[in-house]
Amino acid sequence: MQKFNLQESKIIKKENYYLYYMSQSEIATLRKKILEENNFICPILKQKIIEDKAALDHIHKLKSQEPDKDKGAVRIVMHRDANAFAGKIENLYKRYGFHNKGISLPDLLRNIADYLEQEPYNIDYKDSKLYFIHPNEVPKKKKISKRDLNLIKKWWKVLKPRSKKEPKFKYETEEFLNLLNKAKELQEKYKKPERYFKIKK
Repeated sequence: MQKFNLQESKIIKKENYYLYYMSQSEIATLRKKILEENNFICPILKQKIIEDKAALDHIHKLKSQEPDKDKGAVRIVMHRDANAFAGKIENLYKRYGFHNKGISLPDLLRNIADYLEQEPYNIDYKDSKLYFIHPNEVPKKKKISKRDLNLIKKWWKVLKPRSKKEPKFKYETEEFLNLLNKAKELQEKYKKPERYFKIKK
């Protein structure tokens, strides 16, 4: 087990506890000690991590604040990506002013976790459930290309011999795609409508 050698000159006495003012050179030693104590498991990912990917997490404080057990103290060792992610969450919590809205960050995160695990809003419909897809997530209609439309127009009299109207498609539909596939087959086989009609006579 990794041992951390305390230097008496760095120890600060508080009312009923002590603080230890670390130096940069002591980070690696303490990081390894905490990692070993926690069996190299990241507390956020709940997965094993290697020392090279580990970060010594601490509570950030303002420059104007004196260090204390809740201001600048080391918390634990975790995967460095998880550490960066957690730091961003803490910053956003403050940036959006949630710290002034009477809710702690842990409570906010628990509420978010509960919310994310809820089933999406739905209503009873016939003998099942109906869910509402947000307009931003509804697949956009795919516009047809001029080339595909021209191919259908070229073979229109073959595809729809009784139709007096020219094809007018703007977006891909099942009907359009069926006609397009047939037009492509005709194009490959006969090259032009005149040849098709000549062969079919």
